[in-house]
Amino acid sequence: MSQVPAYLARPWDVSVAKRTHEYIYDDSTVWLKVEGQMFKVSRRKLTTVSAVFSNLFCLPKTDEEPIKLNHTVEDFKAFLWYLESNHFEFADWMKCSTVPERFARVLSIASMAHFYLCSEISAWATVQLKELLPSCGLIDIGTLKRRHAFSSRASDQEPTFFDQVQSYWCNTIRSSTDPIHWLVASQDLHDQHLQSFAYLQILKLQHATIQSDKRLSVLDRMRLHTGAFNLIIHDGTGTESNYRHARSSGGVSDPQGILSHRTSFRIEVLSEVYATDPARYSITRTQRANLLARYGVKSLWEIFNRSPMGFELSKIAIPSS
Repeated sequence: MSQVPAYLARPWDVSVAKRTHEYIYDDSTVWLKVEGQMFKVSRRKLTTVSAVFSNLFCLPKTDEEPIKLNHTVEDFKAFLWYLESNHFEFADWMKCSTVPERFARVLSIASMAHFYLCSEISAWATVQLKELLPSCGLIDIGTLKRRHAFSSRASDQEPTFFDQVQSYWCNTIRSSTDPIHWLVASQDLHDQHLQSFAYLQILKLQHATIQSDKRLSVLDRMRLHTGAFNLIIHDGTGTESNYRHARSSGGVSDPQGILSHRTSFRIEVLSEVYATDPARYSITRTQRANLLARYGVKSLWEIFNRSPMGFELSKIAIPSS
């Protein structure tokens, strides 16, 4: 009769067994607080995908004093769902959900993964977003803002995705009947390219109510005047046929130089004091003469008053700088 190995005779004695390093789990949990809601989650799942969480969990915290994360509950739940769901659950959800639903959830996953330096998850999510983007249709402004914020952070890794997001914004603004709404949203994002495009769409629509729209600041009106003047100079009709991307002094894309303080005509063209001084402009005397002849006027100021906006310039307070 053969002798039974010692480690089988005493299975509770692990000292004689070789320990594997791949499957030694610490399944302890940690309390996390997100937007006032408490989550009790596995430390292992989070520390496996992110070294940021590993460092975070080294902080001295108790269950009564949870670690606070500055994220939305929606984003955090989506991230946990991705970590906890198996292949079959994920495949079923992808089949049953709509494109906007998939985009919103993957966007949350991408944002969290990028924040916590989960490079593999972030790369996967970015690919998914790029594939879903053309089929999304119009998405609410809140989602657009979140999408823009993520794409800005990820632009160093995925510049083409950031370009896609900007193009999507521009198409949304172009199809909108209220570009001022999107101008305000673009200003919240501090994106000069999108602001400039919104200004251009406002000029194209030529709404009669724009003069009295309280959402436009004095600076907005000044930029609209400058943009209207540039449209006339570049095209003569105020249309988009000669639309092009200029570069402002800050190096950002600025269609028609609407935001730049150093456009083809300096912003001082708004002041009647400088209207008779061609040396102040970045155009030649010949160009100026040709413009005056084209419109049959005696001064550039008269041309400006014929801009598509039709504002009464005397009623607008122009900043001195």
